Amino acid sequence: MKNNCESPSSFGKLNAKQSTIVRHFVAGRQVLDLGAGDFELSRCLVDLGARKVYAVERSTRHGGVLEVGTPYENITVVAAGLKSLGRVARHKKRAEELPPITHRGIDVALVSWPSPEDSKFSAHADYSLLDPIRRAKVVIYLGSNMDGTVCGSKRLYQHLGRRQVLAHEPDRRNTLIVYGGLLRGEHRDLLPEERAGIDTTKIYYFKDAYGTVTADDIVRGAR
Repeated sequence: MKNNCESPSSFGKLNAKQSTIVRHFVAGRQVLDLGAGDFELSRCLVDLGARKVYAVERSTRHGGVLEVGTPYENITVVAAGLKSLGRVARHKKRAEELPPITHRGIDVALVSWPSPEDSKFSAHADYSLLDPIRRAKVVIYLGSNMDGTVCGSKRLYQHLGRRQVLAHEPDRRNTLIVYGGLLRGEHRDLLPEERAGIDTTKIYYFKDAYGTVTADDIVRGAR
């Protein structure tokens, strides 16, 4: 079934193959959408079968259920910054807005295009983002550090680089990586996306990391 998130040529969207992968990890589960923006990915998660989505977005002034009387009433908007998530979870009047992140951990956390550490929103890309991510049993990452684009912080990718990789579907516009738990006493090779996020001294190119540019890439605007 076609869902609202499939768009092979747009940043912050999932292609058809990525949607199938994400469905496997979110169906019937609670998902914390960190930095939900315009809530399109939050809606996408519901389309893919998520039981409940907590959409955290500090730029919005309106918390509560997103769209009453629609499938998207399963989305609870949390009008808070990532830095204040712990305080929200401990506040008696607002505790119902979030899963019990302070004790039992988070089922699934989604982070899409986190702000780079050198931006004015650097708090999003540092410990304030890492705290809920560290608590998540599964982390779904969507973004790109290829071809001169940058998102996230070195600390973020250093942490993700120590987690088990459950799925990896690269795309010139958005690479999808699904992470499981921390590797205990084990090491793995860094994925190109992680390596580029940690080593900011040079530009990493998608065609070098994942092969040559295809005709489909050219149609979609790849250089």
